[in-house]
Amino acid sequence: QFAIEEYRPIKVVCVGAGFCGILAAIRFARKVPNIELTVYEKENGIGGTWFVNKYIHLQPSVQSSMNRDSHCDIPSHSVGHFPDGSGFYASGPEILAYLKRMVEKYKLMRQIKLQHELTQASWDEATGK
Repeated sequence: QFAIEEYRPIKVVCVGAGFCGILAAIRFARKVPNIELTVYEKENGIGGTWFVNKYIHLQPSVQSSMNRDSHCDIPSHSVGHFPDGSGFYASGPEILAYLKRMVEKYKLMRQIKLQHELTQASWDEATGK
């Protein structure tokens, strides 16, 4: 009833607007034709762990930039997304700022629903939905 090149529409829901939700939105849009993706985030901002957690170890270091206690454990140069002046390890605020830049760059806010919590999902075998 249809040509092989005709992609059927597909709806995808992603829970959480942290790294995984943001990267999924970017990748799915590029790789999956005819997708309708919605990212549901229960908080009032994007960033997941980097948005929610405000504990002291996510604050920028006032001491040496080599002070691992105030930064994440991934060297900032290894991912190549953080400013050269950030020190060896990216700080929590730098990581959150990076995620916000990705959402802006790829215009993802139209797919992200803030302050929405998914409480239940079910599959209807008969309709395939």
